[in-house]
Amino acid sequence: MGSTKRLILPKDISSVLKCDLCRGYMSVPPISMFDGKNSCGRCDPGWPRNTVYEELAQFMIFPCTYCDELLTWGSVEKHETECKKNVILCPSRKKCKTQAVSRYREYHKECQINRVVCPFEYCYVMYEISDIVQHFTKFHKDYVLTNNVEARKILKEEKVWNFTPENNVCLVLYKQAPLLLFVHSDADFETETGNIAFYNYYFGVFSLCREKSDMKYIATMSLSSESECSTSVMKNQEVKSFDGKMHCIDFLKSGPHKCPNSLNFMTTKFEKLKRSENLRLSYTINILDCPDCSSTKKYNETLAINPNIFSKILECPICKEYMCPPIFNCNAGHTICKSCKDQMALCPFCKATISYSRNFILEDLLETLQINCQNEPKGCAFVGCTEKIKLHEITCRYN
Repeated sequence: MGSTKRLILPKDISSVLKCDLCRGYMSVPPISMFDGKNSCGRCDPGWPRNTVYEELAQFMIFPCTYCDELLTWGSVEKHETECKKNVILCPSRKKCKTQAVSRYREYHKECQINRVVCPFEYCYVMYEISDIVQHFTKFHKDYVLTNNVEARKILKEEKVWNFTPENNVCLVLYKQAPLLLFVHSDADFETETGNIAFYNYYFGVFSLCREKSDMKYIATMSLSSESECSTSVMKNQEVKSFDGKMHCIDFLKSGPHKCPNSLNFMTTKFEKLKRSENLRLSYTINILDCPDCSSTKKYNETLAINPNIFSKILECPICKEYMCPPIFNCNAGHTICKSCKDQMALCPFCKATISYSRNFILEDLLETLQINCQNEPKGCAFVGCTEKIKLHEITCRYN
């Protein structure tokens, strides 16, 4: 094995390295996992440690949540605590005289004392804007997201009475500024048979500031079936000001049949999405800053690392072969490849049960990383993910 090996990171590292709880970068230890989910040290729910990911992360760089400065593993938490841009920008920057306030739990004085009724279904608590994060975290924690929103589902229903419309409201912390995202879906169907013909999806993003916001968002809808695939994108969608009297789940649930104006406040509308068998549907909502706030920094693509350490990190600790998806964990967090899992029920390191819990964050990372063949010093130029490297090195002509 040569003296240098390259770990090639994806240009958009944020697409694969996100905490399942806060959706922040997986850049603050301890990194933990449980039942297929991963958490960063900002949340730290006390799950078993994902030590393999932490060892790989030592050779990566991560952007600061607030200023996008590139930081090494171990330095992110201290930097973000002291970061001068660790502030919330008022979404209506054009009219608001107060440009920034400290921490996400506050808006500027004019708006933070504004009282609203919680828009969440069956929750009629009234609180000030400054308390919205605390309220959602305590009572609706599964609906608190960070920066951008992604969702995937398979629509199998043929009859409308088996279809459950989606009516959700989420608190989205975009660079720690609280926004509300509303999602609604319904179906058009044949009256006589009840067969679903089309699906409709509606989205709206709302600022909690009284003034009009200059923020925008991009909505993307992707459909996939056995016969066709399609993607629709709606750019420059308006972030509106939240109206507590009108913007609530109960209003959406009334539907256009009972209330013709129930969907008018939703900005983005994907309508007449043709139904097909086992339709795979996914959507993303990407919040954008105003043009003068966008960052132009790029992520580094490669990092030189010690090849001996690198190989040990990527190897299954039992069979010493390169790990590739699917990768499993025991209940205590030890990582095991599929071949070894099929041969044992208990972890050989701690005797804990080896369940079907997957290390998805490591799987995503290993599918993205590109490494050199171990025969690179002899002249082999092959580069690939661990799965391809594993197959290639068996027949490499430089062996």
